[in-house]
Amino acid sequence: MLVQFTPASQRDLVDVARFIASDSPQRAATFVAELISACEALGFHPERYAIMPRYAEKAYRRRPFGHYSIIYAIDQEEVRVVRVVSSWVDLDTVLDD
Repeated sequence: MLVQFTPASQRDLVDVARFIASDSPQRAATFVAELISACEALGFHPERYAIMPRYAEKAYRRRPFGHYSIIYAIDQEEVRVVRVVSSWVDLDTVLDD
């Protein structure tokens, strides 16, 4: 299944890279590459992670990756990565429209 990144999730990945780069620019690049690979792997088994009960109406799912959460939805023939945020973030502040 094709994996698409929303503009918000693309900005999130840039923010993650900037945050990690403040300590280690080299690790920032490798970690973000790993994070993107984890997102792209959702295309193989998109239903592996459960729908988040709080966001069932949007069918959002959460895939943990280290200290981050990949929030995504399955849309007919693609996986849409909605956000990539720290697992410490209050999801209501980033997911509620």
